[in-house]
Amino acid sequence: NSNAGLWGYNLGDTVKFVSINPYRLIVTGRTKHFISAFGEHVIGEEVEQAMLFALKEHPAKVTEFTVAPMVQQGEGKSYHEWFIEFEESPTHIEDFAKTLNEALRKKNVYYDDLMRGNILLPLKISKLR
Repeated sequence: NSNAGLWGYNLGDTVKFVSINPYRLIVTGRTKHFISAFGEHVIGEEVEQAMLFALKEHPAKVTEFTVAPMVQQGEGKSYHEWFIEFEESPTHIEDFAKTLNEALRKKNVYYDDLMRGNILLPLKISKLR
């Protein structure tokens, strides 16, 4: 332990070192903020980066959003459902969803594997309000 016990406790943060001279790190999320219903291990940082990429490609304004796994019971395949509150919606929501899904696939190899293996359907967006 050092730094008054900072290293001795699990604070629940995920961090990324951005420099080793001098030592610098940034907090990238929380260990509890992830989706892994199917083994994809998608973390909050990947979700946020995918959303930012989609918003650059398809102008829109998002007030708030959350993502949850939709686990199918019986027939059909599972997927991630994105609940998004738009202040200004993208012109073509289907294209926005496709871009968002592709961005997430590029960020997370496990999610991409599940998509390529035809285990998961592409994500679906439920617009709020």
